[in-house]
Parts: sequence; structure tokens; C-alpha cells
Amino acid sequence: MKKYYLSLLLLSLLTVAWGQRKANNSGGSQLIEGLLIDAETLEPLGGVIVFVEDSYPIISTSSDADGYFRLDRVPLGRQTLKAQKAGYRTFYTDNIVLRSSKPAYLEASMEAQKDLKWGDDFRENRPLNSFSVVSTRSFNVEETQRYPGAINDPSRMALSFPAVQSYWDNNADMIIRGNPTATQTFFLEGVELLGMGHFAAPMSRNGGVSALSIALLDKSDFSAGGFAAEYGNAQSAILDMHFRKGNPNQQAYSFRFGLIGIDFSAEGPIQRGQSSFLLNYRYSTLGVLSQFGLYVVRSNVANTFQDLSFNLSWESKDRRKELRFFGLGGLGSEQWLIKEDSTNWINRLDHNSIDSRTANGTLGLKYSEVLGKGAYFQATAGASVNGTIYNVNNAPMDSTRIESNSLLVQQYSLSGVYSKKLDQKFRLKTGLNLYGQLYDLHHDYYNYDAERLDTFLATGLKFNYWARGYAQIQWNLSKRWQILAAGAFLFQGYNNTYCLEPRTALMYRPSKKTKLALSYGVYGQLLPLGTYETQTKINPNETLEIANSQHLILSWRQALRYDLSTLVEAWYQYGSNQPIGSEAGSTFWLYNQRKSFGRVPLASLGANRNYGIDLSIEKVFRRGFFLMSSLSLFRSNYRAIDNNWYRSRYDNHFVANFTTGYEWTLPKGGRLLCSARLLANGGYRYMPADTAASLAQNRMVFDESQGYSLGQSDEDVPVYYRLDFRLAYRKNYKKSSLTLSLDVQNMSNNLNNLYQPFYHFQEDRIYNAYQSGILPVIAMELDF
Repeated sequence: MKKYYLSLLLLSLLTVAWGQRKANNSGGSQLIEGLLIDAETLEPLGGVIVFVEDSYPIISTSSDADGYFRLDRVPLGRQTLKAQKAGYRTFYTDNIVLRSSKPAYLEASMEAQKDLKWGDDFRENRPLNSFSVVSTRSFNVEETQRYPGAINDPSRMALSFPAVQSYWDNNADMIIRGNPTATQTFFLEGVELLGMGHFAAPMSRNGGVSALSIALLDKSDFSAGGFAAEYGNAQSAILDMHFRKGNPNQQAYSFRFGLIGIDFSAEGPIQRGQSSFLLNYRYSTLGVLSQFGLYVVRSNVANTFQDLSFNLSWESKDRRKELRFFGLGGLGSEQWLIKEDSTNWINRLDHNSIDSRTANGTLGLKYSEVLGKGAYFQATAGASVNGTIYNVNNAPMDSTRIESNSLLVQQYSLSGVYSKKLDQKFRLKTGLNLYGQLYDLHHDYYNYDAERLDTFLATGLKFNYWARGYAQIQWNLSKRWQILAAGAFLFQGYNNTYCLEPRTALMYRPSKKTKLALSYGVYGQLLPLGTYETQTKINPNETLEIANSQHLILSWRQALRYDLSTLVEAWYQYGSNQPIGSEAGSTFWLYNQRKSFGRVPLASLGANRNYGIDLSIEKVFRRGFFLMSSLSLFRSNYRAIDNNWYRSRYDNHFVANFTTGYEWTLPKGGRLLCSARLLANGGYRYMPADTAASLAQNRMVFDESQGYSLGQSDEDVPVYYRLDFRLAYRKNYKKSSLTLSLDVQNMSNNLNNLYQPFYHFQEDRIYNAYQSGILPVIAMELDF
């Protein structure tokens, strides 16, 4: 592995040395162009003053009647655009990294605000969706590239946000406010994603590596709760992602090579000025390295993945009609090999062979039309697929198959959205989503008592349908007060169950610097199809209800100065119809699981409650410096069949992070970014081991009657902490630009406990295993 890093570093240095001969030492300039629209009506905005912040002399222009603007001779490097128009909130772009290799093209929306002359002039990451007024922020690709340890993954970047923590260092799953990834839902251009990651488990969304390339990512929304009524089938949090358009006027290319993967991007016009394409392909260099016996995850693990993303866009000449065809697809393979020397068999990860293969994909066709008089219509047809093959053989048991999974779900959707700005005070938005599902699920698991492989899932090919509709209204009482009211209906065709979802919010602005908000809502979510279909020894789970969670959130945002703000949010969540074990004495709750749909009889008689407070401060990236810090204190409990409350797997009491960075401009035009992030939480909770049974059976056996009773108060479960670091060098040349980066995850090489204890195969004892130590990731990106 050392040879690999040295070779890559040498290649990078040679590239820099060669490029210095052609460096544009004068600094250079580039073109920025784009389109501005009204956030509520999608109509083009003319007469918007657009200028480069902190430029001298001032570089400015104004948008034409079609919303188009053009800024010439903008200096290369990190630039922020400021857009102002009477009656609209001031809009800021998010640190455009302007390169010599290509002009920058962006499309942005501006939010109307009654009784404002120029809008409040403060920098904050306002959500794109104005119906989400609490616990929601926007993010962009520049943040994903800037944050240490993110490794170009939005989910890993989000670990810097309040109340967000990872499940496992080598995994991109998020735990948000004590809620697991199975209660979250991700959307791409309005289409629900069944999966977004390579090597994802059945109750997981992300897996080890995201299949979404940031080369296509546009500004998107992240919500930890209290989200708008148009988002459904989620109990805790949503990620609403968008693809950017390719440049409609000029072609551009990018090549990236690093430890995680090799990828190539291309963009440009299909018909100049009116249509464009954007695509990205990645192939895993982990697979290349494994061919030479070099492993990154573990010495006996070989990983390979590849994915393709694209976005094609066509616009009418008057920019009032648009058609998009977009897609995302990925294939992943993870092979756990049995260690040849049996004396090295320490735990099951050494002597089990695992064949894990995943396939996921999404296609979408989206039509938008501005109808005029404050109204627009959107229609989207989507198709998503998620497939998993996961087989485990146990070497000490003569390679007996102890688990087998073959899971395939296809989901087809059709949705329509109508939005109307009735007047300056009222706005209405309503929509209907129809879904059809084809699925074929098979799951076998070894019965150690009977010494046989039992079947828990064997559906054959089946069909299911579900639907969701919503309506929401925004009422601006004055420039200080705003009321949101909404209702949604979720229907599950599998067993004819439904959930009503009322939602409301009240927002008050006592001053330009202060925003107070109170939000309440009900958020329903269908259970996984595998949970409904699981065959148990008492009865099937076919009659389970739709799980739901009530959110009550009080939010206070205070701007301290132009680019610095604080956010305090107190929140309470209460879940009903929670799927719990129905047998007497059971402590089982479905959402404590990550790799299983549950193999016990369930009943919708459980409940869960999460409550806490988030404290955060953020300085947006300006003049080379950014900072984000937060502390979240919370509890996460659930009620089992015995009516007793137990601590959930995710009840680790606190999550804290501190992220900061600075970018220097070097003498010959290069730029150097240095950033660091400290993550800490109360440590993962464990289910106690049944020591006697484990020793008798030579494997790990848990005492399920105790639930997840071991936690941060126990000496063997210490507090989790991790220090991440990023160093990135960027240089513009005459017609190209180069970026070299080094991400170091867990720079302090702290040994954090893994998500459970293990049985020591050689020494016949229970012991704690550890997560990954220091992990450096070197990458090189060339744009031309």
C-alpha cells in the first residue's frame, strides 16, 4: 500500500512541475453566466442586479427579460455572486470555484418577500424549498469538496451538521437525531431513490460508497425533521437532491483519479443555448488494487464498483418549458475471503466467506411548464431498482451456508405538481404521487438449534402499489409573520392501510437578524416489503400498520453579523404503530436492525420517543475562512411489547462536531485549502453477550432480553471521537486546471469500538473489535 501512495504522490508532483511551465501567472479571468428565476413561480427574473462580491473595481451586470445574465472577465478562483432585486431576498451563490478550463454556468432561484426594498442582506444556507422552515438547510457541491473526511460524499459531509453521526466509519449511513437510516428517504429530482450506495444492507440507504457522483450535484436540501408536506414516506429526515445542468454553450471535461475511484465527466450543448448534456462515469480503483493484493477495507476484503450518472436538458426558446431526462445507476461487489491460515481466525470476519453484490439505479423524465399568472406545473415519471445478493458460508462448519439473500425491488412512479401564487400573501402547492412495485425476495438463515437453513422469505414475483397526495398553503400575514398549513394522505395497497399527515408551522421575524419558528407534523412511512412478507413461527406480518412519527420543533436562528449565525432548536418526536416483537418478553424493535427485515413475529403496538436540543454556530465560507460547530444533546427510547421503555441502539446522549478551514492564495496563483473536523459522540450501544451460550456454541450469542443496555456509561464502551483532515492544492493553467487533495480520516488513529462485541475464535472469549484506524485518501483532478 505504501508503494501505491508513493507512486500516486510522485505522479502528482510531476504533473504540477510540468504544468508550471504553462501556468497563467497573471491570475487570469473567466466567464460566469446563468439564469435567474422566481422560486415560487419559476418565471424568469429580469432586471436583477448581479455582481461579484468584494470585487474592485466592481464587476456587475443585470439579467435580461429572460432571466439570463453574463459576467465577463471575472478573476479565477473562489468567487461569490450577489443578486438583488426590489421585493426579493438578497441571493448569494455558494463560493463558485472559477477555473481556467471552463466558464461557470449556474441557475438560481430568488425568494420574493413582501414589503422588502432589497431584502435582508445576510448569508445563510436557506433551504431551496420555502415550505421547510425548520431543521432544514441547503448544501452544494463546493461544500462536499471542502469538508474534511467527506471524500466527495454528501452523506459523509453531513456529519458536520447538527445531530448527525455515522453508524460506522467505513459506511456512509447517517443517524440523525437518534433515528436510523431506515427511517430516512432520499429523493433525486422528485423521484424516490430505493438505494444510493454501493454495498448497502437491506435496511440501509447508503452503504460503503455513494453511487452519486458530485460531478452532477447541484444545490440541494438536507432536513433533519419538520420537512414540507411534499416529502413523504419518511419518519425522520430527507435528502432532496438535484442534478445541475450541463453548460449549454461550451463543452468541458474532467478526469479524476484517487484511492476511491477513477471517474470521467463531460458536459456541453446539444443545441447551443437551449439544451445540454452532463454525464459522469466512475470505476473503483479498489478493484484495481485488489488485483495486486492491496486492500483498503480489510486484508481479506476485495471491493469493486462502477456507476454512471447523467442529466439531459431541453428548454423552449422562451424558457418557460423544460424537459429533463436523468439517471443514476451503480454495480458493486464486495468479497470477504476466508483467511488461509486458520490460526489467524480471530472472529467471524476472518473465517466466513461473504459474497455481496448490489445493483441500484434510477431513471426519471421530468417536464416543467410555467403557466403564467404565478402558476407552474411539473410531471415526473420515474423508475428505480434495488437488487442485493448476499451469501455467507462458515468455514469452521465445513463451509456450511449460514445466510442467503436474493432481494429485488423495482418501483415505478408517476407524479404531478401544481403550484399557484394566488397573490402576495397566499401560495398553494399540491401534488399526487402514484407508485407500483414489482418485487422478488428470498432470505434463508441458519437455525443453530435445529442445524438447518430456515427460509424466512420466498415471495416469488409479486406486485404492490401505494399512493400519496398532499396540499400545502403558505400565508404571509405580514413581513414578520408567516403561517404554513398542510395535509397529506399515505396509502399502502399491500394491506389497505393508510396514514393521515397534518402539518403546520408558524414563523415570526422580530427583526432582520432574528427568525423564530414553531413546527408540528405527522410523518408516515411504509415498512420494508421484506418485513410484511417475513414468514414467522406464529403468524406473518401482513397486517402491520404504517409507522408514523410526530415532530414538534421550536427553532431560533440569530444572525450575529453578515456571515455568522447561530441556530438553536429544541425538538420532540413521538412514534406510533412501531413494529415490535409480539412474543412475551421480546425487546425487539425493527429499527434497531440494519441488515435484516426482522425474523420474528411483529405487531404495530410499539412506540418510540426522541427528544433533544441542537446548538450550532456557522460562519459561511468568506474571505478564505469557514467554521461550523454544533452540540446536540438527546435521548432515544422505544416501548416494547411489555410496555417498558428501553434505550434504542442510537441513544448515545450527545453528538458534537467542530469543522473549520482556511484557504491561502499562493504567490504564483495557486490556492491551498487546509481544513479539519473533530467528531465526537457518546459511543455505540451494544446488546450484552450471553457469555455461557457463546462459549458453548463457539460463536457470538446475544442476550436479547436485555435490549441495547450497554452504553457510554460502561467502561467497555468508551466515547467515540475522530479527527479528520483535508489538504487541497488547486492551480489554474492556460486552458486547464489541476486539483491535488489529501483526505485523512481518523488522523489521530483513535481505535473506536465497532458496532458490537465479537467472539474470539482462538481464545474462547468475548472481546471488543475496533473500527478503522487512520485512512489517507489521495486524489488528483484535471479539468480541461
